[in-house]
Formats: sequence, C-alpha cells, structure tokens
Amino acid sequence: MKRFVVALPTKFANLCGHIIAPSQSIKKLFEKCGTEKHVDGITTGFDLELF
Repeated sequence: MKRFVVALPTKFANLCGHIIAPSQSIKKLFEKCGTEKHVDGITTGFDLELF
C-alpha cells in the first residue's frame, strides 16, 4: 500500500510541466520519491517559531 501511495503522486507529477510545492519539506519529498520534473518550493511566509 505504501508503494502505491508514493507511486501515484510521483507518476502524476512526472506528467506535469512544472511542480510547485507548498514548502521546502514537500519539495524534498517529491525529489526523494523520484520525481523527474523540476520542483520549486514556495514558502508560506509564516514564521513557524511564533507558534
């Protein structure tokens, strides 16, 4: 099941022309899973240390 959960978004991402991740950690996750397309990580602008 875990393999399917990783493979499906990776295959979908590889169909895209460009990937925008909502954070740097998600960007790293896409890259780690084998996404072949360019991934940009866009930070939310919130300082999480305040929370």
